[in-house]
Order: sequence, then structure tokens, then C-alpha cells
Amino acid sequence: SVVTDMKLATIGEHTQHLQSENNNSFKDKLINAVRLALSHVNIDEVPAIGVSSIGPLDIENGMLLNPPDFFDVKNLDIVSTLKDAFMLPVIINNDMNSAALAEQLFGTMRDCKDFLYLGITNGVGAGIVSDGKLFQNCSGLVGELGDGQGEVPRDLSGIDAFVLDARQDADRADFLDGVAHHVERHP
Repeated sequence: SVVTDMKLATIGEHTQHLQSENNNSFKDKLINAVRLALSHVNIDEVPAIGVSSIGPLDIENGMLLNPPDFFDVKNLDIVSTLKDAFMLPVIINNDMNSAALAEQLFGTMRDCKDFLYLGITNGVGAGIVSDGKLFQNCSGLVGELGDGQGEVPRDLSGIDAFVLDARQDADRADFLDGVAHHVERHP
């Protein structure tokens, strides 16, 4: 957990190690990490808690759904957990969307209205900014391209195979069609 000012200068932070977690142990560790990070500031001056999380997420309901290879944590209401513990508004988004927003607000994409932030970690995901706004759909899965377990080729030079695999999933197909349309409009 990290507490920053509005210019992203770090004020307080705490690292919480995870082992073989379930929903209850993860919630306890999450609350503890946020509490220790917030101990460096006057909580009355904190406007909100922002959560950047692995996915998949149900952003509308504040839920971490069923991430691959994330212990035994699934269908966890992160937003309510933190709201109840700290009595602050809580905003959640996936890690790639959060990274795209950070790049737009503070990074190299400040002057760019249209870009794709691609992240390759244990899987492949993307944050899409179009016309200066984060592109999301109702599922919250628009940029989730694969979990790194064979769904998406690790060698992205084979883009035809990448597109064919992605078209097996409607959200991924919508995402790729949107990116292709956007690239056609903004070469």
C-alpha cells in the first residue's frame, strides 16, 4: 500500500507479503497494509482510497472475481471491505487501466489523447485511452487479453495467431475490433 499526494509523491507505504491466502486472510492483510500506510498521514486529509488490482474485476460492484494463480482468493468485495474499514470512498480499477491513467496524468502520455498501454506480466492486458478518456465497457474486461496460460501466444510477433485466439472470446473480439477501428481512424 502506498499513500501519495496529488502529484504522486510518496508519503507513506507498507509492503504486505502474501503466502497461501483465502478471502478472509487476504482481507485482513489488505486492511492491515492500508492501515499501516495511512499511519503516516492525517486520515481526515485523505479524500479517497484508490485500488489498482489484478483482474478480472467487476468494477461496478467493486469485486475481485477469480484471478488465475492468486491463491484461493475469489469473488472478494474489495470496495466494501475498505469502505467499511476506513470510512472513505474507494475507487477500484484493474492494473492496466490504472497504469494507463497514471501515464495520461503524470507520465509520458500527458499530451496524447489516444494510446494503448500494453502490459505483459503473468498475462497480457491493456489500458486504452481514446479521445482523452479511459475506454471501458460494462464487463470491465475490455483490456484483458489473456492469462498467460496458453490463451495468448507469448511471442506477439505472430499477430495473426493472436487475433484468431482472441476472437474466441466476445470481449476480446470487441476490444480488438475497437483497437483496429481506432488505428484506422488515427494512423
